[in-house]
Amino acid sequence: MESMDLLAEGWVASTKEAPVVNEMTCIRRIEMEKCIFILLCFGIFMGLPGLAIADCADIGWFNSFSVTGNTVTLYAGPRPFLEFDVQGCDVKPTSKLQLIKNYVCDGDEILIDGVRCVILDVQSNIN
Repeated sequence: MESMDLLAEGWVASTKEAPVVNEMTCIRRIEMEKCIFILLCFGIFMGLPGLAIADCADIGWFNSFSVTGNTVTLYAGPRPFLEFDVQGCDVKPTSKLQLIKNYVCDGDEILIDGVRCVILDVQSNIN
């Protein structure tokens, strides 16, 4: 009786033989691979805008700055060209800004009054 139930469910009668791989099994495997591929593409597609939104800029040529709260605006002559938020420091209009590197992105650091501060939310080409 038990053998008949196993046969009805698609199992091979002999326990020495492997289960039969039929067309349905192959179709399921192909569908699974397609689903994994689609999910991988979707993940990449959703992650790329985050990289594109992150702005970077060359700040080596600023000659003045202004401060509003923890937001610093850098100027080249009379025109503002970059704005960023500072984390971990108090920025004052009399603070001394020193560059660690000229090209900065979100998460980079700048020295403000001799203290390393993290640059966040870099926005270039502001008006």
